[in-house]
Amino acid sequence: MKLVESTPVALWKVSELLEERKREAGGNLEFEQNNTLEYANAFSKLSESKGKALMTEIQEISPSLPVDQVIQLMDLLPKKEEEIRLVIQSAKMELPDEQVKELAKLMKKHGKK
Repeated sequence: MKLVESTPVALWKVSELLEERKREAGGNLEFEQNNTLEYANAFSKLSESKGKALMTEIQEISPSLPVDQVIQLMDLLPKKEEEIRLVIQSAKMELPDEQVKELAKLMKKHGKK
């Protein structure tokens, strides 16, 4: 198998893509795909509309943040500043304290059910 393209996607998008593939395959997915769909459905915290809105808000607060980290923030919805810093550090970058505080407020807002 040859990898043609790689694009990071949020868990809500994984669910959407696999549900579409399931419909196209007549309701049957391969073992790994089915497990991934179950995982994505169990741990996804956002709907498509909320996910898209949150992505836009994160990018407005911190436009320099790589897409990988934006998606990790969306999937994890960390509420503490220290947790946000850990996600951001995986990109080997730092954000100003003000941006981290704004992100924490945003995550708390979207993390409420």
